[in-house]
Amino acid sequence: MFLKKITNLSFAILFLITACTTTTLEQNQKNHCKKVSDEKVVLGKAEWVYINKIKKNLKARIDTGARTSSLSAINIKRFERDGKNWLRFNIPSKDGKQSKTIEAMILRNVTINKTTNKKQNKGNTRPVIKLQVHLGNISTYTEFNLTDRSQMVYPVLIGRSILQDRAIVDVGSSFLFKKYKQKNMAK
Repeated sequence: MFLKKITNLSFAILFLITACTTTTLEQNQKNHCKKVSDEKVVLGKAEWVYINKIKKNLKARIDTGARTSSLSAINIKRFERDGKNWLRFNIPSKDGKQSKTIEAMILRNVTINKTTNKKQNKGNTRPVIKLQVHLGNISTYTEFNLTDRSQMVYPVLIGRSILQDRAIVDVGSSFLFKKYKQKNMAK
């Protein structure tokens, strides 16, 4: 009889622990602001990223395997301004419309190597720029290499440089955060 009571009590404690954990996770997901112990934000495998320069939210895939983030760009034109290298480009959209023209200073060029079927492909060189973004509750300037991603599902790929010491990725979830809404400064 005593053993049966202990067994029942053990199951009751296990049930309560499981129920509390499940409730906490569900509440965090509903709040769109999951946090972990080190105050790192939990992002899904896909999230909305707001790019200040175009005042628009874009779908982004979170890729911890990529160092630098990548942004879909077309009509890339290089030019010189005040002795520095700049470029002008558009971000394509799925409806065929182009965003306004964006101009940014080139920080550097990177060579991206892709590995397919265990063969190393020769990389292509891409310009790198810096843009201000909002990703979840992270607001920062980050580097993007530019390439035409218009044939891809996500126009933005978020690399680990923006995530480091700020976020972890829950690959079983997507869009844990709502689209960013810019606060209206004018009254």
